Amino acid sequence: MAAGSGSRFGSNKLLYEYNGKPLYRHALDKIIDYVSVRPDTELIVVTRYDEIVQYVKQYERCNIKVSYSPQSINGASYTIRNGINAAGKASDGYYFFVTADQPHLGIDTLDGLINAMQTGEYLCGRVTSHGMPGNPAAFSGKLCDELMSLTGDEGGRWIIKAHADSCLEYETEDERETADIDVMDDIGTF
Repeated sequence: MAAGSGSRFGSNKLLYEYNGKPLYRHALDKIIDYVSVRPDTELIVVTRYDEIVQYVKQYERCNIKVSYSPQSINGASYTIRNGINAAGKASDGYYFFVTADQPHLGIDTLDGLINAMQTGEYLCGRVTSHGMPGNPAAFSGKLCDELMSLTGDEGGRWIIKAHADSCLEYETEDERETADIDVMDDIGTF
């Protein structure tokens, strides 16, 4: 998910240079490397920014794609629906949503969440740190209609609450992994 406005940040935070490269690339570069060696996964980068589209196009192949989503200016639900439409129905698979403003997300954590979800024991899941919910989040394809019914800037939190009895809380000890950058002051906390 690389389409947000970053209105609280004061400018386009995804393109903000953080530790030598645009913020969005910290998580994205790791995920590109990850899916490159894991053919059972597909990466669809949903964005409304030309710079991100051009960056991802250099990596496009069968399991790495970019989906241009100008409607995402209206909120996260548009990004989610665009990603699902680009991926197609995953009735026997899972959708994993990763935000592009989490520069310290670890691939071991993402891999752990993916592996745990693929056991089929859970309808949804998310990464937590010290009991605090965060992202990435995962949803069974069986929840596709619920994801597609989201509106405005609504994410999947209510779906997770509705299915709390079948939700994996995948814990990471490093709270920086679930931290995202929302305002300029967040830059200094890392």
